[in-house]
Amino acid sequence: MGGSCEVDGILTPCEMALRWMNSGAALTYDSFQAWYYEQLDRDAYAKLVQAAKNTETGETLKGAFGDYLATSGLGLSTTQINALLDVINIQKDNALVGGHFNITVTKTMFNSQHFSSDQATQVMQALSSPRGWFPGDQGMRYDIPGLGSLHVKGSENQVNIHIDLFNPRNGVLGFLGHMFGDVLAGTLVPGICLDPPCLP
Repeated sequence: MGGSCEVDGILTPCEMALRWMNSGAALTYDSFQAWYYEQLDRDAYAKLVQAAKNTETGETLKGAFGDYLATSGLGLSTTQINALLDVINIQKDNALVGGHFNITVTKTMFNSQHFSSDQATQVMQALSSPRGWFPGDQGMRYDIPGLGSLHVKGSENQVNIHIDLFNPRNGVLGFLGHMFGDVLAGTLVPGICLDPPCLP
């Protein structure tokens, strides 16, 4: 019997039943109990591994985001950039979205001690307003040599940041790579991780 009814990486009773029926284990209480705890341990370990990878990805995202801000022409000082990076929280247990781990930046993170209201608005607009040539390609993109393309997407009040494998604005190959490598794989393959720590 095939199929899956796992919800957000959590073992539901439905998912446990499917795994049990597919395991070929003897149908006794003792064997089920042993198998059940083995499954829990495997999933707990897998979540710990993914959380560590998410933390690594998050640090890479923060570094690349800082590099972008320093070269963006927005006129931000090193002190301002560091102040913003310091308040970005890496939620390592967050679920992957389309195969990618995201960090979030909100307008409220621009502390008035370091940023004027106009500066905060200017930066958030610069991050969220760029558009690509095809529908849905919204937000700023910044290529990271050897890793992929930093993608910042959202609104003037909040943006999410992740690393795409390909930049669809880099010609035909970039577009095709993004559509097949990021969009289709990230959407159609359950639980896939497309971030640098997950790839060979």
